[in-house]
Amino acid sequence: MKIYRSLSLLFGLSLSILLTNCTDPIDIGAELLSEDRARVGFTDTLSIRATTVIGDTFLSYYPTAGLEFYFGREVNPVFGTTEASLYLEPRLHILPNGDLLPVPDGMASGTVDSIYLVLPLDSSGVYGDIYANMFGVEVLELAEPLVGDEDGRFYSNATFATTGTILGSKIFSPSFDTTLVGTLIDFEKEDTFKISAPHLRIPLDLSLGQRLLALGDDVYRPETQSVGDSLFVDAFKGMLLRPTMDTKGLLNFDLGRFWTGIYLYYTVDGVPYTYKYDFSSRERRGDRVSKIQHQYTGALAESFINSQVGQDSLVFIQGLQGLFMKLEFPDLQNFTGKIVNQAILEMTVAQPMDYDYAIFPPAPQLVAMTQDSEGAFRLITEIGGFGDPRTFFSGAPVEQEDGSWQYSANISIHLQYMLDQREPATLYLAINNQGSDSPRSADRVILQGPASRQAPMRLKLSFTED
Repeated sequence: MKIYRSLSLLFGLSLSILLTNCTDPIDIGAELLSEDRARVGFTDTLSIRATTVIGDTFLSYYPTAGLEFYFGREVNPVFGTTEASLYLEPRLHILPNGDLLPVPDGMASGTVDSIYLVLPLDSSGVYGDIYANMFGVEVLELAEPLVGDEDGRFYSNATFATTGTILGSKIFSPSFDTTLVGTLIDFEKEDTFKISAPHLRIPLDLSLGQRLLALGDDVYRPETQSVGDSLFVDAFKGMLLRPTMDTKGLLNFDLGRFWTGIYLYYTVDGVPYTYKYDFSSRERRGDRVSKIQHQYTGALAESFINSQVGQDSLVFIQGLQGLFMKLEFPDLQNFTGKIVNQAILEMTVAQPMDYDYAIFPPAPQLVAMTQDSEGAFRLITEIGGFGDPRTFFSGAPVEQEDGSWQYSANISIHLQYMLDQREPATLYLAINNQGSDSPRSADRVILQGPASRQAPMRLKLSFTED
């Protein structure tokens, strides 16, 4: 009982002290919150240097890459001239069972009736206004074989010599109506079938056909396929397709179609035959390599490229080895030791006079990259660590209430790495070129720069004092 009374007395005294001397708990919370608030900061006036710079080459072809390729010479008053050419390596035709396509006896002494290069057109991959002008194409023979790096990869600045021999040419207006490609033989079913699809059909010089026929049994009936392939490439190394006319858009060739190739129609002893040389088949692919060239002379973007001002009113970003935006934050050292809570880069799409976004819409996806000491670019953690840029980084245009378009880019992690000197202090924004199932993007966008009077680029930075 004494113990109980003592505890009761102690409890009463304690309660009395608490009731008379304690501060209101709400006041305690407010005091703590006030301390936290004192440690949290925000700014959207951090100085930004944004410069338009020449972009990097891209991986234009590798053995497991997508099979769509741009073609044309697009002339644009803002972004200058973009020329997309294409190198092609034809191969001997292999049947689904793995055998070479049979040829008749006496093929070498046959007569060529006609020879065509057939390229599938894909309406979903075109860029710009492809109907504003006629397209021109010229086919030149290669003087050297297509050779990539040790992994069979090719980059968009690849150049291979030609003999100067023009194998064929054509001026045309693109049509995506389904038309007859040709009639092929199904050797497994001993039957023929017709192929109908949108395509470009380029007549080639008959002398090429005679040369191919004259290769004879050493090539078409070799001891092994590898021997036949080697002899064929020695005799015909490939071709360059280059545009010959200015246009306002770029076509897209879908070279993944099995019927893509060179069709040789010939006659032996009065009997007609067809031989198809492949660029793509179920069993094997010949190399197909994009060659991209840009010329900015006289274009609006020209005076902004590599500007020393860094506070330009406009910044230009362009795909297909075009233009990057180089970003620097001169005053970032003032935030050394602080913890980045969130860093959102806001960029508004600019609308120069006469630039038609209905034809050239803002790029659907931007990415951010950093450059290492060897000059190689890689995606920042906000993208590379999550796979899809939309997961964390964003970088897609969003229409605002006033009808303008704005990009936002979450660079919170990377900015912290910059502050910690774990990453270079320079960032690059570019068109998304990821994914191997589509052509490397020709998309582009014009952004309001840091010096814009309408909607200057800004970084919204929330941070905590360490």
